[in-house]
Amino acid sequence: MSKLKLIISIFLFVFALIFFSYGQEKSYSNGRVYYLKIIKDFGEVSSSYSAYIKKNLEKISKDPSVKAVIIEIDTPGGGVGDAIKIAKYIKNAKYKTITFVNDSAFSAGAIISLSADYTVMSRGSRIGDAYPIMMGKDGQPTAIKDEKVRIKMLSGLRALVKGLAEKRQKRLIREISNGEKRYQHLKDSKSVQNLKKIFAAMVDINIELTMAEDGFNLSSKDLLTLTTDEAYKLGVVDGIYNDVKAIRKEFNLDEYELVVLNPTTTDKVLSILTNPAIMSILMTLGMLGMVVELWSAGWGVPGTIGILALSLFFIGQISGSNPDWTALILFIVGIILIGLELFVIPGFGIVGVAGLISIVLSFILAFMKSSFDGQALSLETALLWVTVSLVTTIALVIVMAKYLPKTNVFSKVALVEAKILSTSHVDNHEEVMGKSGRTATPLRPSGIVVIDDKRYDVVSRGEFIARDVNVEVVEAEKGKIIVKSL
Repeated sequence: MSKLKLIISIFLFVFALIFFSYGQEKSYSNGRVYYLKIIKDFGEVSSSYSAYIKKNLEKISKDPSVKAVIIEIDTPGGGVGDAIKIAKYIKNAKYKTITFVNDSAFSAGAIISLSADYTVMSRGSRIGDAYPIMMGKDGQPTAIKDEKVRIKMLSGLRALVKGLAEKRQKRLIREISNGEKRYQHLKDSKSVQNLKKIFAAMVDINIELTMAEDGFNLSSKDLLTLTTDEAYKLGVVDGIYNDVKAIRKEFNLDEYELVVLNPTTTDKVLSILTNPAIMSILMTLGMLGMVVELWSAGWGVPGTIGILALSLFFIGQISGSNPDWTALILFIVGIILIGLELFVIPGFGIVGVAGLISIVLSFILAFMKSSFDGQALSLETALLWVTVSLVTTIALVIVMAKYLPKTNVFSKVALVEAKILSTSHVDNHEEVMGKSGRTATPLRPSGIVVIDDKRYDVVSRGEFIARDVNVEVVEAEKGKIIVKSL
């Protein structure tokens, strides 16, 4: 009897495994619905936002069982260029796309929301006001002052929303005629016929809407912003649902497996790194670390921190949906030019100046690629951020040069003696030719060497020579002493 029980148990176990495996395979073969969750993890639409959407839509497209994707939206706006990219990614998807406005979709967020096959909203949400603006010097949104730029940008946005409206209008007319229940309130509505005008009112302040013609009153001095009920009444969105479960049920997607995609830690970090305030801090730390490293013997913690900070500074530009390497390339070129000036070419001339200009330009371009409070930075604002960072760096260097040499820790790494002790300044140094001495400071390639208990300003032949290293004078003429390491 015990053997029989054992056999039955084994049979039931194997049967359960087969049944479980079959059930799993059936669920997967039926299809999947992806829920791309971004609420509270991203604020404004930026390059990191665009990269996040692109990465996940590409991942979803590789799943042959995908039936639809629901993209949650909650944003105050952002870069128009990034919004257009995201709208393109959504429109090019080969599966059903649904955007779920869960609180707000202003400016760039409105464009993204309306680019999907279907757009739904939760109770209490808002959508609209897609007028293009830039950030002023005071960090506050301001209208685009350049008339040509403003007209060009408005023209492009009007064409974009017109295309979105035409696509929605054709589908609504078809589904209304087919008796789709969710659109029966639009059966005799004029708003469907005037949908292009309604969409355009979100970006063009000169458009006026009336209740008689368009189903909504809007003066020509205001931009269109709609509540959930208003958007649904006009046919701008396809329904009102407070959670993904209700959306899946309404669009007949509840029979498929739900896969929730949340932003990873990397996604969240990238969204932080594109904030200009964080970029300013990283720029200051990077430059400060490199300056302190020039004071130190060998390579240490300041230089490492500087490299890491500058790497994080530029990472936002090379990790977006369309990586831009221009700023990083300019920075590297600038570093190379300054390195040539310091270690190869005597003095500091045109090569060094070109290097500094290249580095400053790289910082300006990097800031212009970032965003603040959802708006792209103008050239003037980018210059302001760079100036603040540079001034802060210079101030910190002055403070460190004045106070840190007095501390025990700094005296171990900084060139204290090079700054507080006198050196020999004579035109003729023939008496030291061929003599040996010891470096009192690192040579980068200039520094101080002690020969016969006297201190001399010297230069190496381009190489770095550490402190407390024996050297020999190989050239001494015209007020210049050149040494080599022994």
